[in-house]
Amino acid sequence: MKHEITEQQFLERVVPIWDHMTERLERLRDEMVSLNGIQRRGLRAVPIINGASIKISVSAGQLGGYSIRETSGTGVATVRFHDGVDAGGDILMPIQLAAGESARDWLMPHGIAFVNGLFCEVVAGTIEGAVFIGPAGS
Repeated sequence: MKHEITEQQFLERVVPIWDHMTERLERLRDEMVSLNGIQRRGLRAVPIINGASIKISVSAGQLGGYSIRETSGTGVATVRFHDGVDAGGDILMPIQLAAGESARDWLMPHGIAFVNGLFCEVVAGTIEGAVFIGPAGS
């Protein structure tokens, strides 16, 4: 019996694999970059712009820190980091900022491990900044 799948089912299976492979290749590239022959190691900064929720990672890693600010100057901003590729993942850290407030936390050397990816959900308000991530176990 021939098993056929729809195009949508195919895409639902392939896209997460593609995202994972792309991130792994980016990580490998970053590990291979050197400065004057010395391999650079460190966390990767992922920008958060336009106050939009963003999928930061699609694989396991560690949250090493963040630097964010509320940009409207008039409202409260609420941000949640989730272990996963969307807002359905377990909440790792909620952050609330008053109007015009900024926050930066450095969580190294151990960081906060995430297993299923990392998603930054902007629940309310407008923010900008960066999230610093590293490979699992670093």
